[in-house]
Amino acid sequence: MTVVEHFLYLIRMEHLENGYYKEFNFALLPNATQTTAVGVEVVGEDNVGVPVGSYDCWVLDVSGGWQARIWVSKGEKIVPKFVEGDLTYILQEKRYWQ
Repeated sequence: MTVVEHFLYLIRMEHLENGYYKEFNFALLPNATQTTAVGVEVVGEDNVGVPVGSYDCWVLDVSGGWQARIWVSKGEKIVPKFVEGDLTYILQEKRYWQ
């Protein structure tokens, strides 16, 4: 897993609500001897439509050592949309591992 994948997993485990803000410290690769602070804040709510359906989401802004906007669904806690710089990631398929 990449650092971003770890972060997305971690943020999905948080109890998100209006007013949520938290700072995380991440080790920087490749040698992991330095850390960077990343702030995460719920900035609103949105209904996001992607190829696999529509989701009521919390909208998160990530700032500090990394900047992004993340949509986390309120129900299943999946990430249907994720924007980092000029790149937009959209959920195309849901898979459940058994």
